[in-house]
Amino acid sequence: MGTLHLERPTSDAVIFNLRAAGLLVGDGDPDDAWGWQGTPGASTFKGYVNMYPLGGSTIANPDEIAMVRYQLSSVGANRRQAEQIADLVRVVMLTWPLTVPGRSVTLVRLEPAGAFREDEGSPPLWSVPDRYRVHTEPA
Repeated sequence: MGTLHLERPTSDAVIFNLRAAGLLVGDGDPDDAWGWQGTPGASTFKGYVNMYPLGGSTIANPDEIAMVRYQLSSVGANRRQAEQIADLVRVVMLTWPLTVPGRSVTLVRLEPAGAFREDEGSPPLWSVPDRYRVHTEPA
């Protein structure tokens, strides 16, 4: 019998890798130190990534193959900044080894979304809400 699939260790591993790459990562909510550093639209904007776990499922038995989905939203003051952050997120997610205690990561798949403007703020921000599937099995 292998190690039971739990979502938190996988989420922690994703956040660890993204932060190790120098990205500012929010766990559902951004930090106040990110975003506009003064007057919105007239100051520097520190882009960031928000991670939203979307749940997962056990593909076989709970102690066998499992899959978890994440939305990693790359946020910037403009399209270029949001896409630049999303490109780095893609490199990390698709090429860096993901270490989950007691589990082997067998597949990370990107479900790209493309950039769009979030018109709720003033000035509006840009976001790239890519989704990823992470498949694991007992180590």
